[in-house]
Amino acid sequence: MKMKVAEPIQTLEYLRDSGVFPFSTVDGVLYTVESIDVVIDTMRRYKKIEQIVDEKGMPEWSYQRFMEIASIVRGYENGNDD
Repeated sequence: MKMKVAEPIQTLEYLRDSGVFPFSTVDGVLYTVESIDVVIDTMRRYKKIEQIVDEKGMPEWSYQRFMEIASIVRGYENGNDD
């Protein structure tokens, strides 16, 4: 079964915006709004890569397709070049 990313992203955005962060676990792990933002960003990048693979088919790899995926992984597509 294919992983659906939209619902978990919406759930994390809701939790992020609900004011429950920051919080720490019994083990002392601190969860912050920033850590949730990183997870959401990563999930969105995965979703874009999945769309490229679904739309353009595999295993036909080309340099252009590789660069498109690399730009998503690096964050350039969203203007995030850090």
